[in-house]
Amino acid sequence: MPRVLVTQAIDPAGLTILEAAGLDVVVRQGEAPITRDELLSHLAGCVALIPMPSDVVDAEILDAAPLKIIANHAVGVDNVDRVAARRRGIEVTNTPGVLTEATAELTFALLLATARRVVEADAFLRRGAFKGWRPLLLRGFELNGATLGIVGKGRIGTAVAERAAAFGMQVIHHNRSSGVRLSSLLAQSDVVSIHCPLTDSTRHLIGEAELKAMKPTAILINTARGPVLDEAALVRAL
Repeated sequence: MPRVLVTQAIDPAGLTILEAAGLDVVVRQGEAPITRDELLSHLAGCVALIPMPSDVVDAEILDAAPLKIIANHAVGVDNVDRVAARRRGIEVTNTPGVLTEATAELTFALLLATARRVVEADAFLRRGAFKGWRPLLLRGFELNGATLGIVGKGRIGTAVAERAAAFGMQVIHHNRSSGVRLSSLLAQSDVVSIHCPLTDSTRHLIGEAELKAMKPTAILINTARGPVLDEAALVRAL
């Protein structure tokens, strides 16, 4: 029976589909991401691997088993060495579209929480600092009429733009082949939301110069891959 390794527990419905297809499904148990040694150990004899976005699948991993397919449990595939997989005749797939609405909703949850200072207000109340209402206390700012700059207007970026329109926001975007220049977007936007994939050309797309180009009051949200944003530059900017 062909064996498939799933590196983290996934929705039981997905496991049922795999088992119904006659596969021997091995699910690695544990709350933390699988370690490299665990992955190499569990992979022995597997013809298929379902990794998580945090699992690095490189040439050594690809050579550890007679793999036929890597079915990445994510929209992006930046964690998989696709060139090495192609050389070995291993198919690499992903799950485009399944997280479009969820990620757009998360983006807006983060945006509303930040603009309306929800987390800050919660902590303020819990530590007993609230002494009564004041006009300027934790006021935040309105999204209505504010400019949202979307970096990467694919499926998720488009879904975020639709939600922003419902809030009365003005939406601009930057893509490789459409929209405004990134420098212009950063200068104009009250909120910058990142939704581009992580590639060689987008790694640290938002760095020190880009952060300096933003309004000092702007909100920056990244629900794309972390390295699209230069974290060290962000820490310095803060």
